[in-house]
Amino acid sequence: MILQDVLKTGLKIVFCGTAPGKKSAELRQYYADPRNKFWKVLYKTGLTAIQLNPSDYNKLLVFDIGLTDLNKSESGVDRKLNYEAFDLKTLTEKIIKMKPVVLAFTSKYGAAVYLGNKKLNYGLQNEKIDNTKIWILPSTSGSNAHWEKSKHFRHWKDLADYIKKASYPPSLC
Repeated sequence: MILQDVLKTGLKIVFCGTAPGKKSAELRQYYADPRNKFWKVLYKTGLTAIQLNPSDYNKLLVFDIGLTDLNKSESGVDRKLNYEAFDLKTLTEKIIKMKPVVLAFTSKYGAAVYLGNKKLNYGLQNEKIDNTKIWILPSTSGSNAHWEKSKHFRHWKDLADYIKKASYPPSLC
């Protein structure tokens, strides 16, 4: 296992990557490549109240956010990973046990592998795992060159808004 899961029962969100990138594997920290926008996006969307760094990844539990990957044994670019190393069953078992509000895939590729569907849209999906909703987000990877010129941030903001509403009783929204 390259990166330990950051999980506990009852989280608001569990972010699921496909597998750690090269820099993350080297440093043993989630989303560690300096070009990756993950940590900045968490802060800018209001999912975290402070700007965290990759070395702070365990502090996400304070914000009711968890982390895991589909492939726990390899690192690298999505398309170069060994399909047999994707552990869909274990991810499902973790989500059923931990009961987060949302499982958010941080790449369309990872979501497609998990859901067995290559034609997916970003956002909330119809599929669920038990009572956990599934959300697909654009990758924050530095290799996602279109991030700045696209509407990718909007999808992350939509998730943050959804979580904020789900965190309060309906009468307070």
